[in-house]
Amino acid sequence: MAQNGDDCYFFYYSNCAKGDQCPFRHQAAALGSEEVCDLWREGRCFRTVCVYRHMDIKTNRSNTACYWETQPSGCTKAHCPFMHVNPR
Repeated sequence: MAQNGDDCYFFYYSNCAKGDQCPFRHQAAALGSEEVCDLWREGRCFRTVCVYRHMDIKTNRSNTACYWETQPSGCTKAHCPFMHVNPR
């Protein structure tokens, strides 16, 4: 699994079925963060644990309703970046 490369979209916004076999970054410390790493943008982030995102974010997800919140089981992601109406 890539540690310092691009973020795995599925890890951050849903569930990544590939787990350790995924070539993209799965960094728990960056969950819930929408701030992009400036060093990553420059290709210079070599931190083992970087709390910033390694993905260009074009949409503020906190303004987008969480799809899973409206489902019977509800949203179970502790660090879901999407907007929630119900308390978490």
